[in-house]
Amino acid sequence: MAPALINPNRITQNYDDKIISIGYEYNFKPGTVFNWVNTGTQWLIYLQDLTELAYFKGDCRKCNYKISWEQENKKFSTYAAIKGPVETKIDYVNKSNIIVDLPNHTLNILLPATNEALAYFKRYAKFYLKSVDDYDTFVCWQVEATDSISTPGILEINATEYYSNKFEDDL
Repeated sequence: MAPALINPNRITQNYDDKIISIGYEYNFKPGTVFNWVNTGTQWLIYLQDLTELAYFKGDCRKCNYKISWEQENKKFSTYAAIKGPVETKIDYVNKSNIIVDLPNHTLNILLPATNEALAYFKRYAKFYLKSVDDYDTFVCWQVEATDSISTPGILEINATEYYSNKFEDDL
């Protein structure tokens, strides 16, 4: 447990951002996920204020989701700060009076750029996510684009809703 100052920054329906100030001796940096003890919530530092030299100062976002994936028979998971979906209409196909809905929700995801995450989250990779507070609901998503360059320590993913196979996928 490290003492830190956490100030409000911005809150919307999609995300909650704060500004964290903490001594450099605690090794906080973009990509660090920390537990805010007073609230019992997880936060991801996604941006550092490089003009502050006396202590670490950065933007952090509340992580409402945990992403899980399997790679080479090992299971991995990480907390993620997710924005979206923002779509307000359902895409569909109508042929011969048969209507089929198409998954069209999109997400913008920030997560720590670990070696495992960088190796797995490439275009077309599929993953399931669930709310930190919900233990039964899983939704399948497919990666469309990744950015591991813009902010060192952070992997930004854009994903779309995908079809899950309840018979073959091990949830």
